[in-house]
Amino acid sequence: MQASAAATLAGLVFVAASINLPHIVSRPGLPGRVIEALVQFVQVLFVCMVIAIPRQSSTVLGVEVLAVAVLSWGIQIFVFARYHRAHLGHPRRWLQLRVVQTHVATIPFLIAGGCLLFSLRNALYWLVPGFFFPS
Repeated sequence: MQASAAATLAGLVFVAASINLPHIVSRPGLPGRVIEALVQFVQVLFVCMVIAIPRQSSTVLGVEVLAVAVLSWGIQIFVFARYHRAHLGHPRRWLQLRVVQTHVATIPFLIAGGCLLFSLRNALYWLVPGFFFPS
């Protein structure tokens, strides 16, 4: 269910970005916001997809979840760094809020991946907050 919702929302973000592409490209900072939204929804989609693969060991699943989480986190940090270097004159609080939202959405996947990697019980429960907080 989360996978279909994430795929649908990512598709809607993509369509909205396509329709408003000239406006988005003309304003610094907006392309990064689109990338952030897409990456967070695609992160949920990919985590759901790797969990659905049958007969995997918890170690392999942990590596897959960690890979998805680290890659999406890295992409978003790169976007934040570009936004910060652009000096757009926006309040610093805006960037701080975006960084916090990204971490709240990604850290549960990192914890779940680490717990799965070490075969800890109840590791999958850490995925739930990650499913609830994509921005």
